[in-house]
Amino acid sequence: MKFSRIISALCVAVTMTATASAQIKIIPREKVESVSNPTLSSDSAVLVFDKTHITAAPMNEDDAPKNFVYTFSNTGERSIDILRLVSTCSCAMASCPVRSVAPGESAQITVRYNPKGHPGRFERKVFVYTQEGNSPAAVLRLTVDVSGGTDHATHW
Repeated sequence: MKFSRIISALCVAVTMTATASAQIKIIPREKVESVSNPTLSSDSAVLVFDKTHITAAPMNEDDAPKNFVYTFSNTGERSIDILRLVSTCSCAMASCPVRSVAPGESAQITVRYNPKGHPGRFERKVFVYTQEGNSPAAVLRLTVDVSGGTDHATHW
């Protein structure tokens, strides 16, 4: 009886190890870099942002969502269409009310950050895509330190 328990435990351990190792996928550094720091499209030269990186004041998980604004200008000779904004986390929702920015005009992209459920230090990115190719025209960064809320307090 004791022997069968040992065999059963070994079978479970081998199965768990095989399953865990089968789920590990090695991704080449170049691939990771191309996703986190992609080559920008040619529109990046004409979309001029006041800033592309905001470091927010420390927040608490219980804080209300906060908006961060990235202002940009079109310094080119043709209209630029903002087709989509892609965030690295659903906690940072980006919006741009102006979809087409004429030469010489300015517009804003607002990133609404919700700290609920996200304690720790984070850098969120928003990729700005225009009509120029499959690469983003800009990468906006938001760095934030979020402390745990009342739900994370230790109760003894």
